[in-house]
Amino acid sequence: MKRVAILTIIVFTVIIVLAAISPEHIDWRETYSKVHSIPYGNKVLYTLLGEIFPNQKVEVTTVTLYEALPQYTEIEMSNLLLINNQISFEKQSLHALLDYAAHGNAVFISARFIDSDLIDTLGLELNQSYDNDTIRYRLVGTDNKSYESPYNNFAYTASFSAFDTTTTRILGVRDNGDVQFVRVQFGNGTFYIHTMPTVFSNYTMMDKKKRNYIFGALSHLPVQKTIWDEYYKDIPKINKTSFSVILEDWRLTAAYYVIILGLTVFILINGKRRQRIIPILTPLKNATLDYVQKVGLLYYQHRDSKTIIEKKLLYFHDYLRSRYYLREVKYSAELYAKISAKSSIPFSDVQQMFEQLNALANRIVNEDNDVIKLNTIIEDFKRKAA
Repeated sequence: MKRVAILTIIVFTVIIVLAAISPEHIDWRETYSKVHSIPYGNKVLYTLLGEIFPNQKVEVTTVTLYEALPQYTEIEMSNLLLINNQISFEKQSLHALLDYAAHGNAVFISARFIDSDLIDTLGLELNQSYDNDTIRYRLVGTDNKSYESPYNNFAYTASFSAFDTTTTRILGVRDNGDVQFVRVQFGNGTFYIHTMPTVFSNYTMMDKKKRNYIFGALSHLPVQKTIWDEYYKDIPKINKTSFSVILEDWRLTAAYYVIILGLTVFILINGKRRQRIIPILTPLKNATLDYVQKVGLLYYQHRDSKTIIEKKLLYFHDYLRSRYYLREVKYSAELYAKISAKSSIPFSDVQQMFEQLNALANRIVNEDNDVIKLNTIIEDFKRKAA
């Protein structure tokens, strides 16, 4: 038994040593996330926003623009930064973005693939192609110093082939003359459209010489509150388990296997020892169920349908607040629209449901059939929203 334990320890030790001396894998995904320090993440840029926009707040949004922008539209002017390989919007979010810009705010977008509806609305034409030459780029109106892109071999590039000169100004070009950075006036606000997101990655930011281009590009934006987008990113929207986090780091993985090894050896050595008798424990009685049954029977005996309806409505309102992240439940068209959008139930059905609930709640006297009808309405809504 001791020989088996020693041999197992030696084998796992060799595995751990080989894992320790093997080169670490580099993640080349283009996530452009503020939390990623990989080459094509945006952790460095996000950290330096305080220097680019001194004494200004930097807030992060992790929801759609339709949900995020209404709170910023008219309170105070702000900048919105969206950086990713591809950026497209839902119809409602695109309308919210255009309304946000029209009210005097600034929107900065850097992506190779940009929502076609937005491009058309701004009067731009975007040309996309493969380029196997060295890509060099520069800002217009500065020292005209050009910089080399991280992508060179058969890189997929995008440039503006046409635009409205009355509302659009060129801010950046490639050495071959292709326009890749423009400013578009829209309403009282401004769109800054850039087609090379890799320029703003950690890979580029680590080169202090190339930082001048990045600071110069973002210096066109006014110094004011800045909103950083973390929703429109190429990151899987999944919740990591504790086990997956352990397996991402070889050190934690090695420690995990050492623990498993130790437990295995312990079981092998002590497996023959007599185990003490485990006493049989009587399971605890479910007193909660009895309580619920008694309270329900009490309401039934008193036939207090009015009180039952009031309490069921209170519980239903709490359900709506917690499920759809509502501050309060006030029967109005605004509430119906929010619930309709988040539950995918037609607006008319939601409005009809609340009108029925309000009619039942406002009756002076309620009967048993009213309680049954109320319960049917609520359960039908939950079934449709599931």
